[in-house]
Amino acid sequence: MVIANATELQKMVGIEFKKFKNKGHLDVVFSKGIMRMPRLKIDSRQITLLRNLIAFENCILPSMRTISCYMKLMDALIDSHKDVELLQQGGVIYNTLNNHEEAATFFNDIGNFCFIDYKTNHFSGLYNDVQKYYDSSLHRKWESLQQTYFSSPWAGISVFAAGILLILSALQTFYTIYGYYKPKK
Repeated sequence: MVIANATELQKMVGIEFKKFKNKGHLDVVFSKGIMRMPRLKIDSRQITLLRNLIAFENCILPSMRTISCYMKLMDALIDSHKDVELLQQGGVIYNTLNNHEEAATFFNDIGNFCFIDYKTNHFSGLYNDVQKYYDSSLHRKWESLQQTYFSSPWAGISVFAAGILLILSALQTFYTIYGYYKPKK
């Protein structure tokens, strides 16, 4: 199971990433173009802890590898510093490393050590839902329309004004033709 990185998901189909307030569980929820994830703090101590937890999970049953599944998901979502920036803006990641490039490198490296079985992956339904949303031509066209015509307030106002002028021109044409065929007496 493969999904696009966070920047591509946001750019192509408008998926938003937001912090999920949960009670200590690694739940990730995707609904109506919004992926809610728990906040993950990235610092040198957290990196060591996560590596040790993944090493421990490699010794247990694949169906019990929750952290490995979550880190594999994060590896799929993060390819570059732009993805880390996007997830930090949504409150999903709190990066205290020197820069976003270090965090991206960490996620890309740790994903190689997460040995998971995709049949028992905790997030297999999430992967499928995101891929369906990503493959939908309606979502792609809507996001393209928003980026092209509503990228700034002035662009939106000009599209609205053009629509009003088009409606007024159509009404003027209609009443001109109507007056020709049904003149006032």
